[in-house]
Formats: sequence, structure tokens, C-alpha cells
Amino acid sequence: MRFTNTNKLALIVYSCFFTSLSPSVWAQKPDVHPIQVEADQLDSQDATGITRYTGNVIISQGETQLRGDQVEIQHPNRQLHTMTITGSPALFKFHNPSQQTHITGHAQTIIYHTQQGQVQLIGEAYLEQENTHTIQGPKLVYDINNQTLNAGSTDQQTGRVIMTLTPQSDD
Repeated sequence: MRFTNTNKLALIVYSCFFTSLSPSVWAQKPDVHPIQVEADQLDSQDATGITRYTGNVIISQGETQLRGDQVEIQHPNRQLHTMTITGSPALFKFHNPSQQTHITGHAQTIIYHTQQGQVQLIGEAYLEQENTHTIQGPKLVYDINNQTLNAGSTDQQTGRVIMTLTPQSDD
């Protein structure tokens, strides 16, 4: 593929957007702030390794926050394996201290697979980097380890992927 000046600019802006979604955002050093969970109900089954929070669930740690109607955490042998947040929509806000920015987003379902280092946003998925770049589509999958993002349709929802890149001013 031959790169024109327009393609080069788009590639640079694209790279800047996804650099902000690097592992430092999703898997940064452990936050020293306590984790607080608020919900209407808790059902924890240590023997099965499944904990469910239901009813206006809010999980916060420092400036990072997850919100949903239900959160299910799979933790076999007390090791975090998968966290699934569902809502109308499920919301999140991650703070990236190295860049002093926030990544916010929402989807009908957000699944974080800790073993694979993968975050899936499914159903009307949307990501925004602090009022600059956005991407939306039926499904967004971010691979933390490989720093890749895939976007497309699901079996239940089709649609186009829309990415908006906002140029930064020189000021």
C-alpha cells in the first residue's frame, strides 16, 4: 500500500488514539485506592467462584469507575478470571495517570477477560478519549497484550464502525 500525506496523517492520529488505550490504561500498576462496590444485592458463591452484584452496581477505585445493572465476577480458586458488566448501557471511566486523561465508554455488555488480556464491548459499543477521538460500532474488542483493536458486527447486531479523529491544535 502506498501512503499519501492524508494516509500518513490518519495513521499517526489513529496510532495516537490507540496508544492511549495501551496496557497502561487497562492493566496499569495496581491502584493504591480502595475498591468500593455499591449494589442493591450481593450473591457470592465462593465454592463455585462466582459473585454477582445486582441493582444499580457501581464499582470505583480512585478515578476509575464501572457502572451497570449487574456485574458477574468469575473467580475460580479466588483468582479473577472474568468480569462481565451488563446494563442499559453498562458504563466505564478509566483514568490514565501517565497522560492525565480519561477513557470513557459504554456498551450493553462489557467483558474483561483477565487471562487473555482482552476487553470486549458488545452492543452499541462506544469509546471516547477525553473529548477527542471516538470509535463506535456493534462490537469493539481490545487486546491489551498485543495492543490491537478489532471492531465489527455481532450475530445479533449489524452496523458500521464509525471512528472520529479530532486533530489537536498547536496551541
